[in-house]
Amino acid sequence: MRKADHVPNAMCPPKLLVYVPKARHDSLQALVELEAAGVVIEPGATPWQRNTRLRVIADRVFRKIAPDQAETLCRQVEEGLLSLEELDKLSREVDVAQSGAIQLIFGTVSLMDVALKFAASPDHEKALVSKQALPELAAFLGKGFGLQTLNAASSEELRRGLRRLLLMGEFVCTGTPAEVLERYASLELPEQAPYIERIREVCCTWRSRTDLRPAYLEAAHSVEEEMRVAVRAARKEVGVVAMAAYGYEEGTREILLRDGQPNALTLMLTEDKGFEHITVHVLDAISQVELTKSEPLPVSLAF
Repeated sequence: MRKADHVPNAMCPPKLLVYVPKARHDSLQALVELEAAGVVIEPGATPWQRNTRLRVIADRVFRKIAPDQAETLCRQVEEGLLSLEELDKLSREVDVAQSGAIQLIFGTVSLMDVALKFAASPDHEKALVSKQALPELAAFLGKGFGLQTLNAASSEELRRGLRRLLLMGEFVCTGTPAEVLERYASLELPEQAPYIERIREVCCTWRSRTDLRPAYLEAAHSVEEEMRVAVRAARKEVGVVAMAAYGYEEGTREILLRDGQPNALTLMLTEDKGFEHITVHVLDAISQVELTKSEPLPVSLAF
């Protein structure tokens, strides 16, 4: 630090900024002479014009250039989700501030690009979790494809839902015979033509890009093979699948069945009275259409 060898002329203040990378109370008042001759700006200073706390700066900037998103961005700053560098980048791209975390994670807010990157690869999962951006991504994709939202319980569940939406949306909404459509009446899909066209374009691009084609094939097989098993007695569900040799999703109780590969299931009864036989039904996980069922199986309970 150079010695301040003269007192500045009050009518013509010099352009001098002294930066100290520590709090003033930790510096033993080392620069008290300069403080007396100048102005101190620091986090928490008053008046607010001298407060350099990142949240205050973000609020001042985005209240002017993106008022609708200022509060959300300030909250993300307080939670440590946005840095000064990231805020600076967002301030130069005001039109995408509404999807700030998505822009930072995926490098774009193009619906097609974000959907393809997320559907084809888990590469962005760590950033989505660290930025707590799964709800924002679910809302972004849901709005873009004409749905209220998608399940954002986890990154894996959101990807699974997006893949279903894209692949089943293209299948059901583009020239599928009426008798087939009836099977998927319970599936939530967009009804308006612009959203259906977006789904078709994304799927067409996904199939056409050689770098993404393996992920498309994997997703298609996964959606095709997802099944649900129902345990029933007198048309009432009385049990669930507790585990499987492979492909069991505990959260949804859905099962992955592979062609030519048997799967062993363990069933758990949820009721124990009023029946002597049960039947096991295999359902399509998406449409809930029954694909096959077992013969009546005798039940013997011992306590």
